[in-house]
Amino acid sequence: MLSRVLRHGKSEAARWCCGLLKNISRVREGADRICETDLPSILFSFIEIEDNDSETLSTTWVNNSTEDFALYILLNIVHCKTMDQVS
Repeated sequence: MLSRVLRHGKSEAARWCCGLLKNISRVREGADRICETDLPSILFSFIEIEDNDSETLSTTWVNNSTEDFALYILLNIVHCKTMDQVS
């Protein structure tokens, strides 16, 4: 169901789901579960930008936006995966 909500894009429900996933992704088990789904590819689609949009990027991504949450989720996943490799 979460994937279905996120696939619809920039709705308020998608933003709230991303906020939830951001919190879940902070722990290794949560990051692992997210990686077992198709959610990472959906999250990447939220943060993909065109070359011509790169100059206005900082003005379009606001705090706690869908893009902001997606970026932090992916950052948390990478951090958890890196810590697994270190230990």
